[in-house]
Amino acid sequence: MREIIFLHIGQTGIQVGHAMWELACLEHNVGRDGVPVSLTHDDGISIGSLFVHCSNGNYTPRALLIDLDPTVVDEVRVGHYRNLWNSSNLFSGREDAASNYARAYYSQSQCRLIGVLDRIRILTEQCDCLNTFKLVYSANGGTGSGLTAAILEELACNYGSKHRLATAIYPSPLFSQIIVEPYNATLHTSSTIDFCDCVTVADNQAIHRIVNVHSGPNSAGYTLANRLLARLINAQCLSHRYNFMGQQKVEVGELLTNLVPYPRIHFPTMAYAPFFNQMTATFETPSVSQMLERIYDQDNQLSSVCIRNQPFIACALLFRGNVSPYEVNEALKAIKCNKKAEFVDWCPTGFKTGLNFTPPIEVPSEGFPGLDSTCVNMFAHNVGIREAWVRTADHFNRLYSKRAFVHWFVAEGLEESEFIEAQETLTGIINDYEEIGKSLSGLCESEQKQQSNVWMMDEKKPKIGAGGDSGMFKRKPRSRFAFKTKEGHRVAPRRQGNIEISPISSIISSITPEPSSEAECNTKGVKKNKNTNCLSDPSLTLRPTPRPRRSRLLTFDSSHQEEERSCCSVLIEDFGRGDTTMESMGEYQEREGEYRDSLILQFENSLSTVTVDWDD
Repeated sequence: MREIIFLHIGQTGIQVGHAMWELACLEHNVGRDGVPVSLTHDDGISIGSLFVHCSNGNYTPRALLIDLDPTVVDEVRVGHYRNLWNSSNLFSGREDAASNYARAYYSQSQCRLIGVLDRIRILTEQCDCLNTFKLVYSANGGTGSGLTAAILEELACNYGSKHRLATAIYPSPLFSQIIVEPYNATLHTSSTIDFCDCVTVADNQAIHRIVNVHSGPNSAGYTLANRLLARLINAQCLSHRYNFMGQQKVEVGELLTNLVPYPRIHFPTMAYAPFFNQMTATFETPSVSQMLERIYDQDNQLSSVCIRNQPFIACALLFRGNVSPYEVNEALKAIKCNKKAEFVDWCPTGFKTGLNFTPPIEVPSEGFPGLDSTCVNMFAHNVGIREAWVRTADHFNRLYSKRAFVHWFVAEGLEESEFIEAQETLTGIINDYEEIGKSLSGLCESEQKQQSNVWMMDEKKPKIGAGGDSGMFKRKPRSRFAFKTKEGHRVAPRRQGNIEISPISSIISSITPEPSSEAECNTKGVKKNKNTNCLSDPSLTLRPTPRPRRSRLLTFDSSHQEEERSCCSVLIEDFGRGDTTMESMGEYQEREGEYRDSLILQFENSLSTVTVDWDD
């Protein structure tokens, strides 16, 4: 038997924990007072992994409810499940953390942490083979971010060999109740990244979207949202609770091994399927392949990030109910053939599957229709989670650039340098996921130079021309067209419809006055172009740069000699003093499947128009 100790911290953690233990009691036939209703020990159910068998024959959860504010814990003390809990496992303070990470981490934790750690020690001594500490909290609030960070540090110090798995609520794009959420989430992530093995990420906006779609807009409050999250938390420990009820067991340690490739890259997302509309719940029975098709949809994700076009690092699919291994294998083959889920090149297998024959149980009056016989829970480590970190970092930078609300954190003992350290940690996470995403193409650096020409701005290159933006260009995967100047600066194409146009509006042209006459132009070696009514330089040449992908390209040099080449990009050389800029006019038209794009080259106060026609 491998036990799991649950730590529900803060208001979110306790309310989700209440829904989780309500579901666990129904699945294991334990009454509200802890008395077993109908319990047999020969059916493969290992109730001891979640519950402690007391001397009076009752069962109590292996869990602690911890909050600095007594309000939420008091609701449990007087609620329907008050007799289920051991009163020693309910911790509450006299004042809350005021949504302040520093107040919970420095001030309040000093007087509450000793009692919590002592009770954790007692729970561990009651275990035969402790496997995992499971933490449930919200990183947005003060208690969930600060007190959780202090507890995780102590767990890593005292129980370093045990797994530490967390499920956390992180800031949403548009759903926020606390203005300092970016501070709390960033500081918490920075302080716990080395002490937690894995954090499954969710946000309130995505959860409430699912609830409103499948249960109607009148399902206000957090009850259904908490019960939805409780289902996925219970699914993570299915193999611990049902030892012999499936063909492919996936314990927590095995789940972590498959989801976490590097210690600091441990932020998978969650999804659940199937969800039914209330109109079709009574007669719709999806197959395994249909469930897998749905679980990759954005509507079934518990995080507001897009994973559809992003590479997967790993993916764990945990099935419950009447599911056969053959159906699962055939459905996974279809997913791979349709490229519904693409994996990074260094993770060829990708999928980790678990089968448990115990069907999901619906809480009475839960409100989610159609949860009857089969379901699938997905824990996917996808590069798309980078979007959540970029969003959090952007909100953090907006606040910290004005030093807004910083004094409240400093007054509680936090040093201002910790903001800088947390900011750097978050930037490191973003860069790590970006580097992992680049490996999808499986190309070495030299191959990427030939096949990838999309560039981003960074702050290391000197200015280009007079008044130009400073920056160096970083490569982003996959592009069909790019232009390169003699100095080595590349111009990034921007996709618009079926064509790509160079967004070079940020590169400002030279400010030297234009020549006043044709004679003055000739003195500088510039000729008048009658057809284009602009000036052109005879030294302008177009040289094709070959790429593996073939496409027909018609190029016109300054002499207007038509030349047909098989290439995908053009290298434009020259240009006198090097004051060279390139700008897209965006003038294109569609005609018979071909597209036209006019580019203006401006150098040494003269203009030259290059018209490029190509088809796919």
